[in-house]
Amino acid sequence: AINVYRSLKWIIEIFMEKKSLTMKDFDELWVEEEELSGGLEMGRKTFYNYRQALKDKFGIDICMKGEGYAYYMKNPEIIRDNSLMNFMLNTLAMDEKLIGCKSLMNRIVLESIPSGGEKLERVTDAMLKGNKFGFEYIRYGSSEQKEHVADVYGLVLYNQRWYILAGFGKDKKYTFALDRMQRTWITSEKSLIDPAFDAVAYFDEFYGIYNSGNS
Repeated sequence: AINVYRSLKWIIEIFMEKKSLTMKDFDELWVEEEELSGGLEMGRKTFYNYRQALKDKFGIDICMKGEGYAYYMKNPEIIRDNSLMNFMLNTLAMDEKLIGCKSLMNRIVLESIPSGGEKLERVTDAMLKGNKFGFEYIRYGSSEQKEHVADVYGLVLYNQRWYILAGFGKDKKYTFALDRMQRTWITSEKSLIDPAFDAVAYFDEFYGIYNSGNS
């Protein structure tokens, strides 16, 4: 169905707002959302399928309370405190909306967001494997290409541009723009990153992206 992610997003938002809903109350709200529902109730079976999709795709649990058969979101912090999850869900839902707006394509102007492509995949693979990441880099305003091998502490999308937070030793961390990287590779050397490191908390201390002349 074309509106799967928009429907999932609506379900999340309604449970963030209402906290707890019976199936009857939920269906009444769903029917009012005519663009998604077509004016029809969702029904228990379809609701179950959406609950499973939320759990499988985003780790969000919509559970039933014992008495009154009311439903609630067990772990709202996944959405409330996770900027990546919000970004993913909003992007997927908006993509679906735009797919249904083909007649308006010549009236919608979007700023291009670099996908990062193979470089972004390689960075995330290095992070998942826990290995150091190697890259050749040309700093803005320079023609000199330098080779770096670093621990990847985080990925940041800022002003339509992807950056990595790269660590060199215990206390040296710098940001590098993915679009200025040339050759990239994953090394066999394991990263030494504190499991308690929180990239969101780290960047909260700065205005925008913290750079040391490496962008």
